[in-house]
Amino acid sequence: MSEGIRKRAAPSLTTSSNHRHEEKSDANVVMEKEQRRYFIKILFGAVTLCYILCVILMYTSPATRELIIYLHPLKNPFQNLSNPVSFGLPANTVNFYISGPAGKLGAWNILSINSVEKQDFSQANKHFNLKDDKPIILYLHGNAHTRGAGHRVQLYKVLRSLGYHVITIDYRGLIEDGMAAMRWIRTRISNAPVFIWGHSLGSGVAGGVAKALCDEAPFTSVWEGATSHFITLPFRFLPYFKETVLDEIKDVFRTDLRIADVYCPILILHDRDDHILSIELGKKLYESAKSTRRLDAGAVKFIEFHGHGHNDIFQSDRLPGILRDFIKTR
Repeated sequence: MSEGIRKRAAPSLTTSSNHRHEEKSDANVVMEKEQRRYFIKILFGAVTLCYILCVILMYTSPATRELIIYLHPLKNPFQNLSNPVSFGLPANTVNFYISGPAGKLGAWNILSINSVEKQDFSQANKHFNLKDDKPIILYLHGNAHTRGAGHRVQLYKVLRSLGYHVITIDYRGLIEDGMAAMRWIRTRISNAPVFIWGHSLGSGVAGGVAKALCDEAPFTSVWEGATSHFITLPFRFLPYFKETVLDEIKDVFRTDLRIADVYCPILILHDRDDHILSIELGKKLYESAKSTRRLDAGAVKFIEFHGHGHNDIFQSDRLPGILRDFIKTR
């Protein structure tokens, strides 16, 4: 009889155990949901706090606004720019420094492919290539990173393969820095033609230095570029954002005005798939150049590319031929 009672009681014990297990599982699920909600709240609060801090700094700090334009800290701290070979450049590339208005400007002298057999690494003659009258490209890069950024190095390789020397500098985005680089070149050449290549923000600097100008992905002014740049997207809806934060840079790098005083030939390159600076800005600059320059100024040409975005026009098979034709127009 006691065995029968135990047999009848066993299912009840099993059922009770299952209930407790299910209750424990339900409690774990509820706890996990609460933890997820708590994490989302913390994350949302942190993002909101960072956004509010950014807004305060944008409205009150000129240094922050300058930082957003130039993005100087956005670079690889482990790069050794004093060793150009580590970036895939030839062994006769010269790392050197130019005295700018606010200190030293790091620079590379990248010899044309035709100069490889004429190496002379002595201190006195390390820039010997600038005397051979081959075209020289002064390259002024865009904001963020350094002269050693991957897409920039690839462009140097294209330029040197065409028989051009390349002088590229890192700078603070000042026209005076570009002027210092141009003066440095002028004191070391004989009759070599010098062409200034400005990419993105660098096109604004190039417009203030230009004697012969090639603009890649340019803009009419920093203000117009900033109003369409993705980095300002989270702030555009803020009250008086354009009138206060962006107004400070309204007259900075007015390429559309400066280009009226550039009498040499101008080549503007822009990709339709550029999502950083719209191709419409490049076209607007082209129209400004056509309408404001004097009648005896050099030709201005606009070339549209497809599929290379903001940084990778160097990949185009059309580029070498375009550059050869442009260099001949000087």
